[in-house]
Amino acid sequence: GSSYHENNTWYPREIERVAQAKGIRVKVHASVPKGQLMAQVCRSSGGLLWTSNDNNPRAAYEPLYAGNPVFMSDITGVPPALFDLPFVFSTKYIHNPAFDTAEFNQHLKTFLEYASDVVASSK
Repeated sequence: GSSYHENNTWYPREIERVAQAKGIRVKVHASVPKGQLMAQVCRSSGGLLWTSNDNNPRAAYEPLYAGNPVFMSDITGVPPALFDLPFVFSTKYIHNPAFDTAEFNQHLKTFLEYASDVVASSK
């Protein structure tokens, strides 16, 4: 996944840690220079949009334009119909009172499995 905007590195490192503990090799970029963004997005196997301060839906469309699935929180500012697409995975934002850790883990697992299948089928 790629993000060129979020300064918080806790989420990317935590996602990497959880994925690696489950035997999934992943590299999450917390910051990518704008000039390299689309090249990085096109090389990725999926996009993560987990933000508390950027409700610009353009960041959700970048991985989709590259043909990649995207995993995002429910506060991203995208049109609601986007969440109905089979390659868009969403979950409640962590500070939402209705946030459910088990549900989040299942959504993230489904996203990672889907992204892994996309990579495997492209080889």
